[in-house]
Amino acid sequence: MTNAFRASKEQQMLVCRAAIQFGVQTTSLRQRVRGRVDAEVMSSGLSLVMSQEEEAMFVNHLRFIDSVRYGYARMEVVTMASEYAACLHTRDNQNIK
Repeated sequence: MTNAFRASKEQQMLVCRAAIQFGVQTTSLRQRVRGRVDAEVMSSGLSLVMSQEEEAMFVNHLRFIDSVRYGYARMEVVTMASEYAACLHTRDNQNIK
């Protein structure tokens, strides 16, 4: 992304051409060139709440519950995941409704 940004800004390369040449998304590069997104930002969205191992344990629990023919609604799963993350101390208890 950095190389594509430099090519667009310093070498006056077209954003579409720089995106193709450096293998980045055109929209992401265009937003950085136009100044809508800081050029130094490399990740977007929220940070992860659980590690892959913790998430795998949670998924295994949901699969077990499904195997005994009991289901959860989507909001119940979201609430359970938030509570599980709070128990693991990776999420604030205040964020749980």
